[in-house]
Amino acid sequence: MTAVRVGLVAAGLAALGYGAVRLVADVDPLWYLVFAVAVLLGHDLVVAPAVLVTGRLLRGLGRIWTGALVVTAVLVLYALPYLLGFGRRATNPSALPLDYPVGLAGTVAAVWAVAALLALTRHLPPRHRSRTTAPSPPSPPHTPDASPSTPHTRPSTPDALDESPSTSGTTDPPPSTPDTADLPPSTSDTADPQRPASSTDEPPRSAR
Repeated sequence: MTAVRVGLVAAGLAALGYGAVRLVADVDPLWYLVFAVAVLLGHDLVVAPAVLVTGRLLRGLGRIWTGALVVTAVLVLYALPYLLGFGRRATNPSALPLDYPVGLAGTVAAVWAVAALLALTRHLPPRHRSRTTAPSPPSPPHTPDASPSTPHTRPSTPDALDESPSTSGTTDPPPSTPDTADLPPSTSDTADPQRPASSTDEPPRSAR
């Protein structure tokens, strides 16, 4: 695996060396130097100040339209060498084979169409933005259900115990009966054990 990596790196370095030699042999290096310096100076002295001034002037335009202007400026600068025909040769018709003005116009039109769509959706009222989704009705407030199985707490005071009925499920004890030992003996209920029991006492018969 290491040998394969070394071979790939060596092949890449060889290709870079061949390209550098051909670049110096076929093209004047001074022209590339002038081009690089012109690009740097043009960016620092022309493009950057123009962008800052444009941003100041178009501050009230909105972020959507300002972004569309910035993207359009970048596209124009990128397509400028193709629009001016740099590198076009009569002996090599495949160098710049496309219609670059038409391509730039279509790209800029697409950028501004997207910007217009964003601005339109932002200014629409909320009910026009989503027609398919209806707002869900508000949920009713949660009320605790009165469960019959909830144990009832008995009051702790004696008065409350007498007034409120018991709900614990136990029956009240029967009323207490007075003890018969404490009552005086009744003459009607006491009978002679040797006397036969009868329903009524007959009066004594007189001797004839």
